Amino acid sequence: MRKKVDIITLMDVPNFGSMLQAYATGILIEREGYDVEFIDYYRINHSAWSKFKIFIFDKSLGNIVKRFIYGCATLLFYSLLMKRLRSSVKNRFKFTRYYRNIEALEKNPPKADLFMTGSDQVWNSVHNKSIDKALFLSFVQGKKVAFSASVGLESFPDNELAETKSLLDTYDKISVRERHTKDYFRKLGYKDTEQVLDPLTDLLLHIKIRYANAITLGTNLLIYTNHVTLHGLQRILHNHTTSGASRSIFPITNNSGRNTIHHASLNPFSLGP
Repeated sequence: MRKKVDIITLMDVPNFGSMLQAYATGILIEREGYDVEFIDYYRINHSAWSKFKIFIFDKSLGNIVKRFIYGCATLLFYSLLMKRLRSSVKNRFKFTRYYRNIEALEKNPPKADLFMTGSDQVWNSVHNKSIDKALFLSFVQGKKVAFSASVGLESFPDNELAETKSLLDTYDKISVRERHTKDYFRKLGYKDTEQVLDPLTDLLLHIKIRYANAITLGTNLLIYTNHVTLHGLQRILHNHTTSGASRSIFPITNNSGRNTIHHASLNPFSLGP
């Protein structure tokens, strides 16, 4: 019987990138042999109604009639946009019941073999307005990991550092998507923190690498390979560079070298037998 992974990530922002990140994360976890379920965490302060209230109380937008019209337009647009964006993930993956806050998650938590904080800026307390304990899986008693998580900041605010570290201490494994975050986490004492590819980039590379080991991006050449040799590099350049053209080369390798970005893999997060 396949084991189940429950993922929590940002699913309540009107952003195509966030939904694509969630979708790609789900696909990658499935490919590791797990059943995927997303925790349907939709924060109150990100609801369409909260956006409506912002317009109603913002007097700089004009009189109450104008503000009401702006608010109604936003309410309609935001609701339709979020329904469309979320449906792209909901139509593909299972979702838990609807949760609006950490109290609801603590009272009736979902059940899974492994819990995962997914990609995106889940630990950015500026973007999230505060430390969001739900995104740190504080309601979970079992095994939990972070996969390609992002802080979106150079460091945690000083007044939040102690609480944030207490939440990070509960993770069995942490991987992040930015190198500076990996270095910062290791300085904080999380020596096993790894950097992995953004899941959407990883998924796109999976698709492209089936046909080629390099992708042309304008004047840039993105090379993805397990081992970069001089002969291999010459062959790739010959196949992807026209006469007289020059390119910037960005190698992304999948070995254990110190300066590499690892291919996204759940092997370190194995649930065991």
